[in-house]
Parts: sequence; C-alpha cells; structure tokens
Amino acid sequence: TPIYIIGFQDRGVAEWVLSWGRGADDFVEMMFRNETVRNRAAFPDDVLEVYKEAFRPAGALTPPIEYYRNLDRNWELTAPIADRKIEVPCLMICAADDPVLPPALSDGMEERVPDLERVVIEDCGHWTQQERPEETTAAMLAYLSRVVGGQVRRAAIAPSSGMTAPLM
Repeated sequence: TPIYIIGFQDRGVAEWVLSWGRGADDFVEMMFRNETVRNRAAFPDDVLEVYKEAFRPAGALTPPIEYYRNLDRNWELTAPIADRKIEVPCLMICAADDPVLPPALSDGMEERVPDLERVVIEDCGHWTQQERPEETTAAMLAYLSRVVGGQVRRAAIAPSSGMTAPLM
C-alpha cells in the first residue's frame, strides 16, 4: 500500500487512480483497512463514512495528495539546514507494528536531536492516534508535564471522535 507515496507525487496519477471504481470511497478503504492497521476496530464503518463524505466532493483529495507531491520541494527548501541539530526537547511517538514508519527508522536520531525522547506504542499500526488514543494521549501528557514543568490537565474525550487534547 505505501507505494502510493511515490506514485502520487506525479500529477495525474492520483486523479487517475481515484477515478476507478468508487473513487474516494475506495481510497479511504485502502488507507484504513490494509496491512498498516493493527487495530482495525479503531476504524468502524461509521468512522470511515465520515472520511468518505469529506473526500467525495471533486477536488477534496487534492490537499492531502499535494503533501506527497511536495516531498521533493521540502528536501530542496531544507537543504541549507540539513546538518543542523534540533536543540529543543522533542517527543517521537512510534507504533510498534507500523510497517511504513517502524520504530527502527528513528534509530540514531539522537545524533540530530540530542534531547529526544522516544515512546513506542505496542500493538499499534500506522494510525497511532486513532488505533491507540489513550496510550498516545498519555505519552504526550506525561512528556508535556515533564517538559513544561507544570501540571498538564487532560481534556474530556469527544465520544464520537475518540480524540483527546491536552489543556495547559
């Protein structure tokens, strides 16, 4: 599935693929019901329907696809600072079972990010926030509490979204 990352960089490819079958509906199914997802219960039909409705209008998938089309430009723009270290505290949350961005991909990051803290969420695929929202939120809140040195309170979980947001 991650081959789309390369293919969608060329104009017209994504549009052509999305013109097949059910278009955006098939795209959403491909993204959230594939081998990158460990906790498929995180994406029930009603949740996927929200994504499908958002992406059905003509042109609605263009902004997310433009992210991939801009990858080469991002490298060009950041080339002058490629050797700099990131000197601020950073948290990287990885999913143990993510085949696209496995935790091992971040091995050695400490050379570029000296104040890096890594957390690996177990039994989790590519969509960390959706698959393991409680664990992801707990990791962020614990990190923020340590970094900002104060009490970070947790907001209520929105029942329909499963998402949480820290309040400071």
